[in-house]
Amino acid sequence: MKSLCWNVRRLGSPRAVQRLCFLVKQHNPHLVFLMETKLDKKMMEKVWRRCGFEHGIEVEAEGSRGGLCMAWEKEIVVNLRSFSRWHIDVLIKEDNVEEEWRYWDNKDMEAFRETLMECRLFDIGFSGVCFTWERGNLPETNIRERKFHFEAWWTMEESLEKVIRESWEATEGTLLEKLGKLQLCLQDWSRTISRNKEGLKRKLMKELEALAEGERDDDILAKLIDTKIHLNLEIDKDEMYWEQRARQNWLKLGDKNTSYFHRCALTRRQTNTISKLVTEEGIEIEEESEILSATSSFFQNLFKSKGVVDPGKIALKGMGPTKAPGSDGFPALFYQRYWHIVGRDVTEFCLGILNENQDFGDFNSTDIVLIPKVLKPMHLVNFRPISLCSIIYKVVAKTIANRLQKIIDKCIDKVQSALVLGRLITDNVLLAYEIFHTINQKRSGNKGVMAVKLDRSKAYDRVEWGFIEELRGQDKWKEGEGLSSLTRTAKRQGLIKGAKASRQGPTILHLLFADDCILFGEASHKGAKLLKDILQDYEICSGQCVNFSKSTVFFSPNTIEEDKAVVPRLLRIRVATNPEKYLGLPNMIGRRKKESFQNLLDRISMCIEGWSNRMLSQGGKEVFIKSILQAIPTFAMSCFLLPNSLCKKMEGIFANFWWQKGKGKKGIHWCQWSHLCRPKNEGGLGFRNMAQFNTTLLAKQGWRFLENPNSLVSQVFKAKYFLKSDFLNSQLGNRNSYAWRSIWATRGILEKGMIWKVGMGESISIVYDAWVLDLVNSRLLSSYTGSTDNKVVEVINCQAREWKREVVEYTFGADEADKILRIPLAKHPHDDLRCGLGSESLLHLFRDCPTSVIMWSDLTEIQLLQDLNADFKQWLTSSIALLSLDSCRFFCVALWAIWGDRNARIHEKRSRTGKEIADFVRNYVKEINGAKPKVVKSSKNVKRWQHPPYQTMKINFDGAFDTKEHLSTPGVVVRDNEGSVLASKSRLHEKVASAFAAEALACREAVRLGIDMQNEDVIIEGDSLTVIKKCRNVSPDRSLIGSYIFYIHQMQSFFKAIRFEFISRSENTLAHTIATESLKNKEEFYLDWGVPIYAEARARNDSLREPD
Repeated sequence: MKSLCWNVRRLGSPRAVQRLCFLVKQHNPHLVFLMETKLDKKMMEKVWRRCGFEHGIEVEAEGSRGGLCMAWEKEIVVNLRSFSRWHIDVLIKEDNVEEEWRYWDNKDMEAFRETLMECRLFDIGFSGVCFTWERGNLPETNIRERKFHFEAWWTMEESLEKVIRESWEATEGTLLEKLGKLQLCLQDWSRTISRNKEGLKRKLMKELEALAEGERDDDILAKLIDTKIHLNLEIDKDEMYWEQRARQNWLKLGDKNTSYFHRCALTRRQTNTISKLVTEEGIEIEEESEILSATSSFFQNLFKSKGVVDPGKIALKGMGPTKAPGSDGFPALFYQRYWHIVGRDVTEFCLGILNENQDFGDFNSTDIVLIPKVLKPMHLVNFRPISLCSIIYKVVAKTIANRLQKIIDKCIDKVQSALVLGRLITDNVLLAYEIFHTINQKRSGNKGVMAVKLDRSKAYDRVEWGFIEELRGQDKWKEGEGLSSLTRTAKRQGLIKGAKASRQGPTILHLLFADDCILFGEASHKGAKLLKDILQDYEICSGQCVNFSKSTVFFSPNTIEEDKAVVPRLLRIRVATNPEKYLGLPNMIGRRKKESFQNLLDRISMCIEGWSNRMLSQGGKEVFIKSILQAIPTFAMSCFLLPNSLCKKMEGIFANFWWQKGKGKKGIHWCQWSHLCRPKNEGGLGFRNMAQFNTTLLAKQGWRFLENPNSLVSQVFKAKYFLKSDFLNSQLGNRNSYAWRSIWATRGILEKGMIWKVGMGESISIVYDAWVLDLVNSRLLSSYTGSTDNKVVEVINCQAREWKREVVEYTFGADEADKILRIPLAKHPHDDLRCGLGSESLLHLFRDCPTSVIMWSDLTEIQLLQDLNADFKQWLTSSIALLSLDSCRFFCVALWAIWGDRNARIHEKRSRTGKEIADFVRNYVKEINGAKPKVVKSSKNVKRWQHPPYQTMKINFDGAFDTKEHLSTPGVVVRDNEGSVLASKSRLHEKVASAFAAEALACREAVRLGIDMQNEDVIIEGDSLTVIKKCRNVSPDRSLIGSYIFYIHQMQSFFKAIRFEFISRSENTLAHTIATESLKNKEEFYLDWGVPIYAEARARNDSLREPD
């Protein structure tokens, strides 16, 4: 038996707990004894359970003194004899020992050691080859290979970047040759650091023990802190090593390098091992060589056809850093982290493929792995082949996909809800439900309607290159023999009728989501024959294979029995009396709604059963409930209003899981679940109230009816339920579906959260409508004395497109008038729209709260522009960008201190003054500076402004905002492809509603200046991502800055080509400087061929091109 004893000297910090877990993992003790834990019983129990022990005894600390703990595995029995503040006395009984004992019996081990010495036995270490596999018996055919993998923890080594740079710069040749040479260099380098890795940890632990036992002075304390930091870094490398293998969202799941992640890695390894297969001929095979041969043959036959074959940085952004790499072994992390070294070669190679039709070469080779579809699969059809492509291949493919995004909605039929931005899977669910609801109610008429649910066998794997080539044509893609094309052709010829959800609604021939398909047509011999011909043509042309044995057909009640018999016989499919589930949700829901969604409860329970409570801390349980359990019913809740009793039952399952102390053990519910559903700033844990969550998700569907009236699902519902009105004024109606009743019930929520956006003002009532932000319910109070029938247009100067200031100030109270004058009006009139409301709580907490204001004023080490910038994120990033390293350290510690004070005020009912917080920040920074920690060099470069292409003009904008006086100034600068300033501008805007509006105003000024410069090719850049997205979106904007966005959309017709690009603050410093300085000085200016004196140095720096 092995035990571990440690005088821990406080176990409260995460680092100390992390180190304890590391020691337990390293030594694998059966029993652990800890001294000076300085924790209470509850916290101590969490610690030893996190270390993986089943049982424990805790002696609670008195304040910050003392504290003992003993924990042990379930294989041994420990009986407590006595305990006090200074000791724990126990008797231990092991499984293989009959008697209990108190102290170690060293004689057995001494006898064993003496036996080893007498027999001259010793450990000879590792022996064997280091290759993954070996094949071939002859010298010329022998292959010995060990697959290269770029390890994520390598990036924490300071020497890695130097190795990559030296190898890259020393190698001449193609990108593939450079990566091949780099593989060899990294393998040699990794052997060195891997050999030193374990030895280094042991060395650091010994040094730490020696320093802890020795006498203390300033140098010893500094060395002690440095050794701890170095050891923690080595432990972090272990965490990253297991993170890459567990394939889990590491930091999101709450725990760190615990048994859960080791178990995940081992479970994946066991699940992915194929030990037995049954071939297509029914022969059972177990030999590895036979399995390999059968698998290769199966998928070679499946993939029998050969293919014809803003890059780089933009494409890499959306890739998971440590997702499985291709055959070259380099994951996306390598390219993301070391783009400044390899980026130029990667960009040239990818552009050569895209623009010059160069060959991929070996980058087009793909590793295919098999993912089991079912538990313990025995047939190869039960595996899903997944291609592990190289990152270079993914970059090229993602670049093409990014370019297609702008036109893909015009290329793909409306009935296909997948693959297109803005179309949702819930659209198809709602459409299918409405059509099936109409079909099921069709009880009269001579012609019945049928719905055929198709099952396509491995739809994506069977696409033939000949089909792709035929579609591509000579110069452009043409309409080919796809399923949508064939059905549309048949409809134009009057051969196929389709189905409607209502008389006035659009005809729907089929619904598609990826490879899930439902076909609608006339239930007759003629309709079935036509449908069969279409499917046969589709199979021949595309290579697809319809699995008729798994396909089903559903008939309307008015279909005659003769047709019900001939259709399934002709199509060779079975009849479904009740439509089966489509995309996982029921197509028909009767009165027993709870039974229709019983599978949600089953899925939640199964998910909980698959997890071991021993592996999850209480924090891990919180994340598990929020991220996994409460996400399970999200899809169903987005389409249907679940019974309230079902929601309560879900919450009961969540509560039982939260409070239970072990698998199958009920715990005490110390408070109601509703208390835990409160936000954290109100003392709860932020769990979802499932009924309210259900209503919110359904309200989003109602909002989509308003926001996207041209979508297919909006057209179907409007034609059926609110043909002559809009969703907010709709009636429930008769013979309505369960889906419509669910969405209609959320109208009240939408109305409460909506406000009129002023356009012409002719539709908005001054008294009754919500149109003034920051007022109670956004409606005017009793100060208005005019007629209740008056419209907002009466206080607008329609010619100048501005408010009638004198009328507003005379008619309304001072506060209301000030808020009305801040409402932006578009220079070009447009209709009044309804939009949503918002808030900015983070900015108030960290910057505008009186306590925070006092703290920032007292911290003279930091000079912040308190009233500038758009929102919390921009204020944060701009402050860090403008501050020096020392000031930035003060700034970050101050933010942390404010957050800590906020938590103490809420949870512990104690708080500090702004001056006390400032003093704490100074002392803490002083302590940090005295510690002299190990500095890890960062390879991340600060982004700089980029020159536009030849004959293209680039306009940068930024907005500065004064929250007290509600003033804003835009900073706008125009430059050519050489970086020369063509013009710069700033002007003062009064009565600006928010920093958000200030950014939109700045963008509007940039567009105006672009028109004045009379250049047809313009790039407009800004650091407000929301504003840039709104400018790119051509649909009407319903937000509070919609007036400015409407003007920008109208003015785009003046340009031949105009692009809106988002950039970081460091790339937009010139416009930012002009905006902030103009606001400080409250000045307006327009300069040709230059910028103000204070910005000249920044302009010169931006004009310099980065060296190649």
